Amino acid sequence: MDVNITDTELIDKMSSGNEMAFRMLFDRYYTPLSVYADKILNDMDASIDIVQALFVNIYENRKEIKVSNVRSFLYQSVQNRCLNELKHRKVITNYSAQVYTFSSEETNETDELIEVSELEAQLANAINQLPEQCRKIFEMSRFDGISNGEIAERLNISKRTVETQISKALKFLRDKLGAGFIIISILFDL
Repeated sequence: MDVNITDTELIDKMSSGNEMAFRMLFDRYYTPLSVYADKILNDMDASIDIVQALFVNIYENRKEIKVSNVRSFLYQSVQNRCLNELKHRKVITNYSAQVYTFSSEETNETDELIEVSELEAQLANAINQLPEQCRKIFEMSRFDGISNGEIAERLNISKRTVETQISKALKFLRDKLGAGFIIISILFDL
């Protein structure tokens, strides 16, 4: 085939099923289009993939291709594909950043939940070691939100006894839980 054949003639021959015309078009534009794509993407491997995919698409649709300016068509197609690739990369980057942030936050939240659960277990264990009446008074006061006077009435004991039992419970918990007592007392409003 004549090397001086125009791009439009190559497209016409290619549309008629001439594979040699496709090969000539490919040889004529493959390298310049790859370099052009690389200038946009700054990634030669991705650029080569984009140009190859364009030529595969052209070959598969060779019978339907009708363009007046083949060179412009090819360069515009590569540019559009490169821009789509850049958008795709941006979406992936944003998604990855969100996943990382979410997983970091989730990990922190999970760690915090585990710590709080462990502190709850330590508190429950320590409270269960209190003498029965002391435990009952402490739970009514701190967990049920009942006033000292009302506890005294319900249990038929003096308000002073209620206050003494709560103080004993707090001292026991402070001794039993050590440094963790401060955190537990803040978390559980003791």
